[in-house]
Amino acid sequence: MKKGKILALVFMLIVSVVLIAACAGDGGSGSDSAQEALSRGGRYPLIEDMDGYVFTIADNEHSRYFNPQAGRNDLADAQVDLIRKLEQSFNIKLEIVETDPIISFDIILPKYLAGEKYADLIVANYYNAGKFYSQNMLEDLGSIPGMNLSAPYWDKNIIASVNPEPGVTHFAIPEWGYSYALASVVFYNKTLINELGLEDPYELYKNGRWTMDKYVEMARAATRKLSGTGEMTWDDQWGVVAEDIFNGYPNSLYFASGLKMIDIDNTGRKIYGFNTPQAKEVLTDIQEMIINGGFHAKKEGYISGQDSGNKFKSGSALFITTGVETLPHFASMDDDFGVVPMPKGKFTDKYIAPINFNAAVFCVQRNNPDLDKVGTILDAMAEWGEPVLEAQIDEFDNRFLRDASSREVMANIRNDYLSVDLGMLSAADRDGITQVTIVLISHIMTDINTKAASTIDANAERAQQLIDDFWNKSR
Repeated sequence: MKKGKILALVFMLIVSVVLIAACAGDGGSGSDSAQEALSRGGRYPLIEDMDGYVFTIADNEHSRYFNPQAGRNDLADAQVDLIRKLEQSFNIKLEIVETDPIISFDIILPKYLAGEKYADLIVANYYNAGKFYSQNMLEDLGSIPGMNLSAPYWDKNIIASVNPEPGVTHFAIPEWGYSYALASVVFYNKTLINELGLEDPYELYKNGRWTMDKYVEMARAATRKLSGTGEMTWDDQWGVVAEDIFNGYPNSLYFASGLKMIDIDNTGRKIYGFNTPQAKEVLTDIQEMIINGGFHAKKEGYISGQDSGNKFKSGSALFITTGVETLPHFASMDDDFGVVPMPKGKFTDKYIAPINFNAAVFCVQRNNPDLDKVGTILDAMAEWGEPVLEAQIDEFDNRFLRDASSREVMANIRNDYLSVDLGMLSAADRDGITQVTIVLISHIMTDINTKAASTIDANAERAQQLIDDFWNKSR
């Protein structure tokens, strides 16, 4: 499993004399560096005077959102301009409250229990986000004055799949929140496709025929010895290479089949998603495919992200199933490549891009006394971020993807296919729910003699109790 990406620190570009001038609405001179920053975006008119309110953000020094370096690239400059626009339009100051995302729940909980506001905005990684919900610490974002969650600048897919209560929004992310970078996709080697005379995955995708069966068929066709005799080795040509094949990879295959680790029934109760005939069948199929399929690259020891990325980049693997964020690693690849979503599994007719537990959402503490300001600022932050999204797409997709078809696929992933499982929001519950979801999949995938159905049956009662204790508390 990957460790959570560390987010955070505060934007500090405009010196105090310019801030004072901006609050007063005049055209103060300030320092050369401040003038240079302002010259890129100009001065924004005051919309609502919040009298220098300090809007605090629980994040840290590696924030992908709130610590841009001006002049680094167009994306950073767009982020700089968004922060400047917020500060000048409302006469506020954005400030980071340094918070380690791995233990953010443990840091914030004591403040909450003491009746204190820790920060106006909590940037929570999925693996910790569920804990905030479980302790009833979060405000319904839809009830905060000034919030317009139905607007297109809030990511509708994330809101729909990451919130455990229908009609209540505890977690949200703007469209520019970059969630799709943590989604699982399939990159494919176009050169090998042509050399082997295989069908074009993009055409299969476009015609709705990119399925798990096609994925397996093509992967088998691409697997072959490159030299010598005997068993296949890491140095041979493989159909599929994936990081940590017994963990994140089978999770993604399972989700792409349209199933959940933790599902929600028609009463709103969260239930153990593995405890169904469909889930047991899919997990059995994935186990057989990984262990006996004969087309997954294997080597002694753990296959790291660098190992799998380099293997695909070398041109000796047809597919790599990995996160979108891996894309820049392939920029200098000699062979041509493309991208498609995860193949459709047995129990869905839709393409699904499952997001892993390192992604982030925005949430707000329930006992925040400044909700009137918070709602106005957060909604404007989402609405005014379109230039940030455009810069992201230009910096990431346009720079690294090699053709219009791949850009079309990536746009569809970003706009329509993103999906979150509540199991990802329970990942920090290491001794509980994680053991009967993420770890259980890993256990099943390591030994063909471990039967999915009987293993799930043996854990089902305990798993449901853990889910009830975590997700189904009276609220």
